[in-house]
Amino acid sequence: MMKSLPLILLLALGPAPSQIETRVLTSIQDLIRQGTGISFSELQNDPQFGKEEKEFIGKLFETLFRIPAFVQSELKRTGEPPTRAQIGERFGVGVQSIELLLTVMEIDGRVPRMFDRDQTGEITRVHRQGLAAFLQRHGNPVRVTGWEGRPAPDFDLLTLEGERLPSASLRGSNVLLYFWFTGCPPCSRISPILETLHQRYGNDRLRVVGLNADRILELTVNDRERIEYLKKHGVSFPNLHLTPESHKAFGNINVFPTLFLLDSSGTVFRRLINFQSQETMDQVVSELVGP
Repeated sequence: MMKSLPLILLLALGPAPSQIETRVLTSIQDLIRQGTGISFSELQNDPQFGKEEKEFIGKLFETLFRIPAFVQSELKRTGEPPTRAQIGERFGVGVQSIELLLTVMEIDGRVPRMFDRDQTGEITRVHRQGLAAFLQRHGNPVRVTGWEGRPAPDFDLLTLEGERLPSASLRGSNVLLYFWFTGCPPCSRISPILETLHQRYGNDRLRVVGLNADRILELTVNDRERIEYLKKHGVSFPNLHLTPESHKAFGNINVFPTLFLLDSSGTVFRRLINFQSQETMDQVVSELVGP
């Protein structure tokens, strides 16, 4: 298994990266060396990174999930796995970033073994069974960047009680969409905070709507259990069943909770992932709805 590479070696692998890329790569390399693990959501929420750096972190996260499908397609097309330079060119990032992502795949115990690499870092062998297992679970492209300032996807979904709630009915209101699943620890922590916002602003200034991913994740939870779970956590705002179509439209969300804040025209104002404190949510919501 490849170990983490010093940044100076990464920089020698190709054209010099931008300052943004260098800073992000350095920070992730530090985490690897410390053995603390790499959490995309923690990087996205780290105050040391600015907006452009977080956007690049999001691009790395997207690329991580797209590399296996590209390797598979190139293997079918040419009979050989692509080089790191070819992968980087395909996704618009440097060779240094691809080396880092391949290293992350190798050291993350949740990822099946998909590749063997030589001493130069190039892929020499593809483990088709591991590749197929990854693609079966994570084959759909993940989108985490480029949301702000663009219209949110439309939806027409059912509440847990079986009533229709189309996104068109939310137009004219500021909206907080909350993607969650039953038993998700950070979801349990943030749901009372979202309920506080729901009670404070009411539907006139902010409509809070949950989208439950239990069925997408194939969890064995029924509606009665979901409703009891929400009651236990004091949640009174409406909650909908997320469908495969809406899940795909919102970027195949795979980090929970994920929050979309929309303005009254249905445009994405902010996208947040994982647990957010009351202070953070107060600030972001006040920026959306005004004083």
